[in-house]
Amino acid sequence: GGVNWQPVIELGAAVSVREVKVDTATNRDIVLVATDNGLYRSADEGQTYSAVATFGGMSVWSLARTSAGWLASAQPCPAAAVGLRCGLATTLFLSADRGATWAPISNPGSVFAGNGRTTLGVAAPGDSVVYAYSSDVADAAMKDVYRSADGGQTWVANGVNATKVPTNPVAGMTNMNICHGQCWYNQMVLVDPQDPARNTVWIGGDLATARTTNGGGSWTVETWWLYSQ
Repeated sequence: GGVNWQPVIELGAAVSVREVKVDTATNRDIVLVATDNGLYRSADEGQTYSAVATFGGMSVWSLARTSAGWLASAQPCPAAAVGLRCGLATTLFLSADRGATWAPISNPGSVFAGNGRTTLGVAAPGDSVVYAYSSDVADAAMKDVYRSADGGQTWVANGVNATKVPTNPVAGMTNMNICHGQCWYNQMVLVDPQDPARNTVWIGGDLATARTTNGGGSWTVETWWLYSQ
């Protein structure tokens, strides 16, 4: 219960842990750890970890369990960029064997392309509907919020960026570039589990939060950091 702790476990040369997820599909939990220097997997409930070869030299940002398996967003990242912007395109990888092996998603039509850091969101583990909140490759502006209905293999783009206007624009938030220059770390996407269609989604960035109730087609600014506006 947190009273006693075992010694610290070092994960190779990683200095930043971005996400920890646990696969509880069987009686032996699998632990997946996304770091700035690869993905680490424990097949013994967190006792020991091994680097997953697919992600060598990559910065792994987000993990989500979907109907297709485990999804991971990862970018090649120069050593000098550890913990900072990678500046290279993100690939979404899929594992159908609880994180043991991975391959890029099929991505027909190359809809998910030209993206930087990407955060994945599902309402509940194992859902078929998945959202991907992506910056541009430079991690300096919002690129889009994508929606998948097949666990993350195929995607629909919604144009959620500086070209889209919210239903209630406010001064300083006149378009949906919600993370601005902080897109390289300031990302949030939450899918409402109370919506059976999985069309209600919240996103956040450096200045505001916004909500859609139609799967990303339109957005309403719900909170703004300057209370007087």
